[in-house]
Amino acid sequence: MKTDDLLDFLESVVGGKVISYLPEELDNVVMARFTGGTRDEELLTLHDRSFQVFIRDRDDEKAEQLALDVERELHGANVQIGSFMCSIFSKHDPIPLGTDAKQRYMYSMNFELQYQ
Repeated sequence: MKTDDLLDFLESVVGGKVISYLPEELDNVVMARFTGGTRDEELLTLHDRSFQVFIRDRDDEKAEQLALDVERELHGANVQIGSFMCSIFSKHDPIPLGTDAKQRYMYSMNFELQYQ
């Protein structure tokens, strides 16, 4: 599975652009990236990867609501991403990270992705 496949899928969830890096100049941004994963020895045909979704916005309520919407939409979802059938599980509720140096509100979410 490629990063672009994940980004394309997530764009349909958030209703806007999702990128794989976090540019300093953008105030309102959704970023996603793969963060690793493991292979379950009992289920050799399944691949297990993790990915992170990071939301930053000038408006705290808007950032929090988008984070909650993304978590609600993805947790327990069985979807096609690229050419793979995938199951997605949230590892935790959205984590508020506070603000950055430019007073933009940030939230982080981590997900487990299983696919064949």
